[in-house]
Amino acid sequence: YERLRAYVLAIDTEISFLGKIERNTDTITIRDVVLLKQQSTYGSTILDQEALGQFYNDLMDKGEDPSPWKAWIHSHARMSTFFSGKDEETIESFDLEYPTDNWFLSVVVNHARDLRARVDVFSPFRHTMDKLNWDIMFTDPILSEQVKQEISQKVTIIEYGYRGQHDWRKELERLKKRSLRGQILLPNGVD
Repeated sequence: YERLRAYVLAIDTEISFLGKIERNTDTITIRDVVLLKQQSTYGSTILDQEALGQFYNDLMDKGEDPSPWKAWIHSHARMSTFFSGKDEETIESFDLEYPTDNWFLSVVVNHARDLRARVDVFSPFRHTMDKLNWDIMFTDPILSEQVKQEISQKVTIIEYGYRGQHDWRKELERLKKRSLRGQILLPNGVD
């Protein structure tokens, strides 16, 4: 994610990437991105078709399955996140005309960290699922370890018990179940 953000912020025009996805039951995760040769303006980005074909050929030459590379990510730089007419044309170009597993994820981002995602199913029928729910799950083991070390050096955790309990969430749930309306209930000893 950080590499993608660096690319997006390094240029004031649009820019595109291919993304490698992993699909679970109801989740699509972008695992990697690749920047290919392209032409970019303030209002469009066009992937070089020869570079795209070479990318897929190189994957197959290395024995790698190209089918997980099913995401097109592009930036609108300082504009809002929407799919323009040119974007619609690009999305249609990813229709492989296969009868099965013929779909593509498209994502548009911008400098302001806005994001809009959609999935286009091309076969067995044409359908677009737009404005998908999304989340960024970025893990950097080195950064995570640095943060944990800094926390251990600078943060002292103080635990308060409520009625002999150390889990305030359970105590709060117990109090909610009393369903007294119009009152704020605090455990004894808490002001």
